[in-house]
Amino acid sequence: MKNIFIIINAAILLSLINLEQCPAAHIPELPKIEKGRVEPSLIIESGQKEKTQREISAETKFRIPVETNLLEKQTKTKLALLDDPEQLAIKYNALGNLYEEKGMHDQAIAAYEKVLNLTPDSAMAYSNLGNVYSKLGQLNKAIAKYKHAIRIDPRAAFAHNNLGNAYYAQKNFSKAIKEYKIAIVLDSDLFYAYNNMGDAYLHKHLPNLAIRYFKKAIEFDPSSYIAYANMGDAYVAKACIPEAIKAYKKALEIKHDYTSCLLKLANLYKKEKDIAKATFYYKNYIKYSNDGKKIETAKKEISKLEGLK
Repeated sequence: MKNIFIIINAAILLSLINLEQCPAAHIPELPKIEKGRVEPSLIIESGQKEKTQREISAETKFRIPVETNLLEKQTKTKLALLDDPEQLAIKYNALGNLYEEKGMHDQAIAAYEKVLNLTPDSAMAYSNLGNVYSKLGQLNKAIAKYKHAIRIDPRAAFAHNNLGNAYYAQKNFSKAIKEYKIAIVLDSDLFYAYNNMGDAYLHKHLPNLAIRYFKKAIEFDPSSYIAYANMGDAYVAKACIPEAIKAYKKALEIKHDYTSCLLKLANLYKKEKDIAKATFYYKNYIKYSNDGKKIETAKKEISKLEGLK
């Protein structure tokens, strides 16, 4: 399934650009997953009856990074020239992606609905609609769309992951974990599902399990600063402060202006009575943050620390 989407996305991108040359405690090991084999009991019926960090977009893996106005105009121009319903649906789906990335939610919804008019059995289009409704905060609508996508294609790992995100947003962490597990069984390379799973376990106050899945996410994507930051949170929950500091610093090696980690490190060093390091991270937080209230709080903390010298 993953290879199919990669091929489709590559084909879309080429067709769009060809018009012009656009410049811890012991935990059992994770189960070994045999691709192509799914435990039937893990597949739910769609008719049955989501922050720490949601920055890893569940749909990113299946997106085309289109940004320019020229590309949007090219897409619209090509739409009028196509007759084949499936090819036209692919173009509308790409246009929907573009609108969604720009925050033009109504237009994105209209484009995805056009896809469904042309190809009613598109699990991807239903999942994309769910993503838009989720961004709008309409979680019940989003869940309904994700379930419809799963009803069409029970093996659509991305739809199960997205459904897990919606349940996470509703703070139904048990249901979220169930969907993330299904997504991982269907596609064991779905690295963001491991991070999401760890996040949900952390909210269920199971930091050891959370760390296990954050490590798995990092194994698949060593550049995931969010997984490192989340792992730092899990170590804090275990009162393992040195390990938490190492995880937060690793996140900052990848993204030096990650304000969340800067503030957490400042607070940890303050508790450790390391005035120099606490002051350093508060100052860096102030440098990169745009949160006025927290900036003022950080400035007050620096004043207090300076009084302790």
